[in-house]
Amino acid sequence: MASRVALNSGSSYCRDCGGRLTNKGNFVWCENTTNMGNAIEPKDLCEPLSRIRRKFCEHCGKQVPGPVACSNGHVPNNP
Repeated sequence: MASRVALNSGSSYCRDCGGRLTNKGNFVWCENTTNMGNAIEPKDLCEPLSRIRRKFCEHCGKQVPGPVACSNGHVPNNP
């Protein structure tokens, strides 16, 4: 599993690798790795990035430089 902690339940994509998240109960997890999944930037361990440090939009998966709205106009979730 790429993330070791649960992420914001309002998120659909990982802020660190850009891959789709998996729903498990009331939480979401990044299960993308370098060998499986649909990560844009494959890695084996994703960090739970804050909105300030995010690399990808948690709503659509597009690359984004931190806390600004992505090219689709999505604003980052808190935290």
